[in-house]
Amino acid sequence: MTIANDFMVAWQKQDIATISTFLAPDFLFAGPHGIRSRAFTLTALSHCSLGKFTLEDFQMRRTSADSGVLLYKIHRDLTCFGQKDLENTLNTDTFIRRDGKWSIVLTTEGALDAR
Repeated sequence: MTIANDFMVAWQKQDIATISTFLAPDFLFAGPHGIRSRAFTLTALSHCSLGKFTLEDFQMRRTSADSGVLLYKIHRDLTCFGQKDLENTLNTDTFIRRDGKWSIVLTTEGALDAR
């Protein structure tokens, strides 16, 4: 899906300003290191180096006229705070439309067995 790829490309370029346009003001990230706020997430992303990545197996579920859930797999070369991070993940992004604009309000990430 376009927004997931655009987010990853912005992250690869360390374009935090563009990344912030995708995230709702009340955005939360839930992953292996706990639940994090939008501000924490933006700061953490700026300390990560994203190399090559691929996205696959997209599944979109509309939950209402103004919300939806996107599930997909990420395979990536990622280093955060000087340490290799998860290479294969299953992500879920929850979108909401407010004032005509779609934003991510919640992202969950879990390790994916690459086998």
